[in-house]
This record gives sequence, structure tokens and C-alpha cells, in this order.
Amino acid sequence: MNSRSQWNGAASFLCLLLTAACSEGPSAPVAKSAPALQLELRVAQRSTTPVPGTEDGLKVTIDDITKGQTMLTLIGVDGAEMLGPQSVQAGAVVPFVYQGIPYRLIVVRLDNRLVGTDYATVRIEHDPHQLRSEAEKIEFLIESIASLEGATFVRNGAVHSPAEAARHLRRKLESAGNRVQTVDDFITHLGSHSSFSRQPYRLVLPDGTSREVGDYLRSIASGLERAGGAPLADRR
Repeated sequence: MNSRSQWNGAASFLCLLLTAACSEGPSAPVAKSAPALQLELRVAQRSTTPVPGTEDGLKVTIDDITKGQTMLTLIGVDGAEMLGPQSVQAGAVVPFVYQGIPYRLIVVRLDNRLVGTDYATVRIEHDPHQLRSEAEKIEFLIESIASLEGATFVRNGAVHSPAEAARHLRRKLESAGNRVQTVDDFITHLGSHSSFSRQPYRLVLPDGTSREVGDYLRSIASGLERAGGAPLADRR
């Protein structure tokens, strides 16, 4: 299958995902659908463990387990930090988005042994709740950039991979702190253009066409609102 056929297939899938957005014009590409993860994982302290079923696209790292706590990090494509590091204890529930599907990581147990290796047991499952918060929706937008296989992200004349683009946007979001509260804030102030040159970010798609990143993000955000808030995994 050539790149144009692959891209046409992705566009068709987006039309199913965001029907309202497709009715108003060309749809934005989205990552291929994947079965929702549902598993329990044992992770040794000071180690990184791939999550089965993700082909190394998602990994869990924990630090030392001390006094019933540990530092947990979720690592995505190309080693990019998707979440954390953040301190967790048994019973903690950590929401995240992977390949456009909302999940939660539950810390089931922290085994702090007197002898031998300490372990954390975590459960990853599809989050039955909707993407309601602005933070969850912003993460979904960033993940939609990271998942654009075959596309390139152009920033100040330099070409970057989708994974690099997502890392850059997450760094900007972290630096912005409380100045970014909503999806519109994120797109307008961080996701559309360079903060230094003010030049618009651009996406170059596999078929050679390009569009401004701000337009792409707004089409996805609009689709989320028009779709009525149904859980994303149910829209495949």
C-alpha cells in the first residue's frame, strides 16, 4: 500500500471518529485505532518495564520504594515522558491518554521487602469516564500530534518528528504553568506558533500536503465538543 492510500485510510477513520467535524470540510488525520489496554503489571524498583500490547510504545518506570511511596513515570514513543515523574502510593489513580484513548493507572500494591527486590504492581485499564477536564483534552490534542505516523512537524524552518513535536508542546505547556487553563489557551498561545519567532507551526502530511498546526488542533478540539463527550474508545 502506498503512502497516499495509507493517508486516505486514516482520513476515513477520522470521519467515523469525528462525524461532525468531517461534515464541515477536510478532516485531520488521526492515529490508527488500537484495542483498549486492560492488564496488570509488576515493575521492579529502579527499572523500566514495557507495557505488553504496546510494542514498546508505552513503558512504566518506578524509582526506589520507600516509606510506602515511589516516583512513577510513564514513557511514550522515542523515550518521551508522557507523565511524571510523580510521587504515588498504593491506591493512587493516575489518568493518562495513550493513542487517543483515556486510561487510568492504578497502583495496586507496593512491595517493600527486607530482602531482595522491591516491586510495584500496577493495573492499566480504560478509563470509563469521559474526557471532561481541560487538562485531559489538551493531553489528547498533544497525543494526536505524537500519533501522526509519516507526518513531519515544521518549527522555525526545522523539521521534526511527531514524537519530537509532542515533547516540545509538553515542555511549553509545563513552562506555561497556570497561564494555560483551557484548550483554547493551549491552541492559541502554545500549539499554533513559535513563542520566539511567532512563525506558525506546520504539519506536512505523508501525501505532501501541509496545514497549520493550529488549524489541525482546532479541528480535533471541535470534533471532541461536537461528538457529545462520549468515551473516545467507544468511537472507533
